[in-house]
Amino acid sequence: MDHAVMMDSKSGNEALALCLTECLSNTVVFKFKAHGHHWNVKGSDFAEFHEFFGDIYLESEEQIDAIAELIRTRGKPVIYRLTDFANNSSISDAEVGSDALGMVRDLRDSNLTLLACLNDTFNCAQAVNDQGIMNVLADILSKRSKLNWFLSSFLGEEAPTELPMHESMLEEALEEAAEQI
Repeated sequence: MDHAVMMDSKSGNEALALCLTECLSNTVVFKFKAHGHHWNVKGSDFAEFHEFFGDIYLESEEQIDAIAELIRTRGKPVIYRLTDFANNSSISDAEVGSDALGMVRDLRDSNLTLLACLNDTFNCAQAVNDQGIMNVLADILSKRSKLNWFLSSFLGEEAPTELPMHESMLEEALEEAAEQI
C-alpha cells in the first residue's frame, strides 16, 4: 500500500487518528466478546475456558487504554459511546451459544480482523514516521499474534500466517488526506 500521500503532517495525523480509532473500536468489541464468552461458556472444560477468556478480556482492557492514549497523543478526542465503538468496528458479530470451541473460533476470527487493522495502523504510523506509536502497536501486534497461535492451537489448527483482507478506514483516510493536499 502506498502511504506517500500521508507524509503531509496534518493529513497524516488525521489518517493515523482514524486508523487508531478503528483499532480502538475493534479492541473494545473484541474485549466484550471475550467477556461475554467468559460469562457464558459451558461444558466439561468450563473452568479452563472461563479463566482463559478472562485473561483475554483483561489483556484487551490494557490494550484499549494504550490505544486510546495514542489517539490523545495525536490531539484528537477519543470516542467512548458503545454505539460509536460498534459503528467504527470491522469485527463481525456471531452467535455462538455456549460452546467453548465455537467461542474460541469466534475469538480467533475476530482476532485476525483486529490483527489486520493493527497492521494497517502500524503501516500508517510508519508512513508519518511516528516511532512511539509504532512501538506501542508492535507490542500489541506481538501479543495478538501469540493469542492467534493459542486460539488456533485450541482448535487443533495451525495459526494462519496471512491476515484476512482488511477493508479499513485507512483507504477512506488516505482519500481524504489526498483531497486536502
